[in-house]
Amino acid sequence: MNILITLTKGAIKNGYINLRGNLDKFESRYIGASGKDQHGHMLLLDIGDGETFGSDVCSTYHRFRNRTALKALVQKYGVKAGDTISLKKLSTSHWSISKM
Repeated sequence: MNILITLTKGAIKNGYINLRGNLDKFESRYIGASGKDQHGHMLLLDIGDGETFGSDVCSTYHRFRNRTALKALVQKYGVKAGDTISLKKLSTSHWSISKM
C-alpha cells in the first residue's frame, strides 16, 4: 500500500506530514488522540540508510506525532514545498517514507 502526499510550505516549516484522508490506512491501535496520555502504539518510520523514527498517528491533527522524520527528509533529500513523498506500508507497524 502506498500513500502519496504533496508537501506544503506549512508542513515543511512546522515539520509535519499531513495524513488527512488517510487515517483509515493505519490500524486503530496506532492512532492516538492529542493528549500526552492518549498516544497510540508506535509505528516504525524508515527514511532509508538505516535511519528510523518511532511515532504514532495523532487523530486530532491527522499527522505523525513525531516530526523528526520530515525534518530528516528535508536535510537528507532536500524535500521542499510542492514535492511529493511516498509512504509505503512494509508491515502493519513499519512504513518507509521517501521522496518521489
